[in-house]
Amino acid sequence: MSTYRLILSLFGKELKNIFKYPFTYVFMLLLAIIIWDTSTQVFQKFYATQEAYEKEFLGYIPYQEFQSMSEQAFLKRYARQRINQGEAVARIYEDRMSNEERGRLFSAEDKTNSNFGELYETYCRRHKIIDYGFMNYEQIKALSKEAYEKISHSLYVPMHSKKNFYFGDSNERLRYYPTYEQAKALMKLENLSSAIAREYYFRIMKVLAIIGTILIIGYWTRDYKNNVIKNIKASNIRSYQYIISKYLALTAVMLSTYFVLTMFSVFIFKPQYHHLAWAFEEVDFIKYFILLPFVTQCYLNALAMLVSIISKEIIFSTGFMFYYIFLFGQSTKFENEPSQWLIKSWKYFPRCGTKLGIMATEGTTMIVHQIGYFIITICILWLTVYIWQRNRTEGSG
Repeated sequence: MSTYRLILSLFGKELKNIFKYPFTYVFMLLLAIIIWDTSTQVFQKFYATQEAYEKEFLGYIPYQEFQSMSEQAFLKRYARQRINQGEAVARIYEDRMSNEERGRLFSAEDKTNSNFGELYETYCRRHKIIDYGFMNYEQIKALSKEAYEKISHSLYVPMHSKKNFYFGDSNERLRYYPTYEQAKALMKLENLSSAIAREYYFRIMKVLAIIGTILIIGYWTRDYKNNVIKNIKASNIRSYQYIISKYLALTAVMLSTYFVLTMFSVFIFKPQYHHLAWAFEEVDFIKYFILLPFVTQCYLNALAMLVSIISKEIIFSTGFMFYYIFLFGQSTKFENEPSQWLIKSWKYFPRCGTKLGIMATEGTTMIVHQIGYFIITICILWLTVYIWQRNRTEGSG
């Protein structure tokens, strides 16, 4: 039998054995739960019209509705802090800032940074902010419709806005809240589906790595306990044929389950984006699947297999892999831009910020990072075969 046919035959047998392993179904169930939970978070509703965007996402109260609202009702629902009638509601200004400038100001304010006042004054001098001072409800109500609409961003954003990651970082609540005109410009930078796909795969990657590692190590050490390894070593099956077939079978089960469940979620949530001018294409999830979790999980699976062969002990192997996953899976942010992520060569997953259009500047770095890890994966598999063959020659079981 040719090498390829033998590997294919072993691959088929390994698939059957994997589906006889109870934890395989636990893995699938856990992954399905995690994917659904993550999907409900990242497939957020987007408001296409200016009225819906400003009211539902930014939290604006339309002028006529505000005029008909009593001060007591307004303070109860919209005051930033507990205040009494007649007291100032908030610092009011016309917001002419860029999305990035607004993000820096909101971050400084949220962290009660001593630089907030200085930054605010700087923006005033540059006419990025037209300051109205602190105003109470009656003063705001006395504004004309035109003036009210100009200051609405300062009155309602970000305290009454909905959390999102489309225009910033989901972990930084007071980051980026663009005006509708700015949002339209940002939507031209890339597909909505691209931004969602990057965030979706990042959120699931660490969990997939953990439960995938348990599946790999558990399945491998089970073979040692059942003397399958000794039987293989006594056969005519070559070391690389056995290692490659087992690795491909385990990786295929994990990634195919992940991919199928992901695309199921995509098709479930896609209808809510049908009415948008902002493009949502399923192919973006396929492209990013190949670029991100496919390469990363191939690497982690190869590393888990190597550790299992070296240690032959489930506790040590699992402990080592968990330590590695948590230590090198943490993302690194730019110091001056908390929502932007550095792509470090020693971080196995290339976290890239959710900032729209970031692939235009960071895409090449990400691709090079993944190519590098794919090459490392091949080297790890070669080393695994070498160690296995050496143990086999020495009669080690």
